[in-house]
Amino acid sequence: RLALQEYGDARQQAYQLARDYPENKGVQRLNHLLDVHDRPYLDINSTFGRGGGQAGAESVIEARLYSKPLTDSLGEAWRVYGRVSRANGEIGRNQPDSSSVSRLLAGAGVDYRVRDWSAEAELNRAFHHAERHGVAVQVTHDFSDYWRASFKADTNVNDLSARAFNADIHARRLSAAVAWRANESRRVDGELSTTQFSDSNRRDVAGIAWTERWISGPVFKLDGITSLAASRNSLDNAVYFNPSSDRELGLRLESEWLTWRRYQRSFTQTLHVWGGRYKQESFATGTTSGAQYGHRWAVDDALRIEYGIGLANHPYDG
Repeated sequence: RLALQEYGDARQQAYQLARDYPENKGVQRLNHLLDVHDRPYLDINSTFGRGGGQAGAESVIEARLYSKPLTDSLGEAWRVYGRVSRANGEIGRNQPDSSSVSRLLAGAGVDYRVRDWSAEAELNRAFHHAERHGVAVQVTHDFSDYWRASFKADTNVNDLSARAFNADIHARRLSAAVAWRANESRRVDGELSTTQFSDSNRRDVAGIAWTERWISGPVFKLDGITSLAASRNSLDNAVYFNPSSDRELGLRLESEWLTWRRYQRSFTQTLHVWGGRYKQESFATGTTSGAQYGHRWAVDDALRIEYGIGLANHPYDG
């Protein structure tokens, strides 16, 4: 019931089980998970970067605070939330006239989750650069255990390059994705998106990724991800990085090692390495590479902390 987001039914069954089997550890854990679900929820997801802001921001700091379920008003499936997002990048790094450009976006919305469906709708406002109001919507549907589809629309994209925001250029984006999962060891993801910039540029992107689990154990796991992506832009000589077309083929290895665990508490180390080939129109093909090492701490069912550091090499304009 919890996995299917049928919280009302889960609550009724948990109440009956707790009355009949109060000392059962599984029953106690079920009621604890329901208690966690009934609390407000905070998610902070941030990337602090330097030098990688060609197609997007170098750093994005985002926080979302969700209310507890609105059981007494809209219903169990609804929450309200607030979001704050700050994008930052640098123009002319290591040059005498270099400058840092940041953009702050704040929004509020509603979150809706029932069996097989989840959706969010938000109104927001951007400040500092390319100031404007916007709307963001995303909907996800599980058709079966194998197929999932999602749709997103954002009229106020905050993850753009510093050069675009410095010129007061804003953008709106539509994207659609589909995922097919054969089992826990094999998955294929595909996505299409189109971004319309306020300077009349249109960017179309298509990508597909195949994930295969090569090692699956209780302590060590290893996934291999093969991906192919391509993009096309309609405007020449834009003030930001904007190739007429490009494409990229990549291979990524993602490993995780469960180093320590005691009941719901655990410590996991992760190591990701990747490489590939990148082709930009009017320039030669170049090699991409990178690595990232991280830690993941699960303190209990209500608190998880992840952090890591990485270095990537990607050629642009040759």
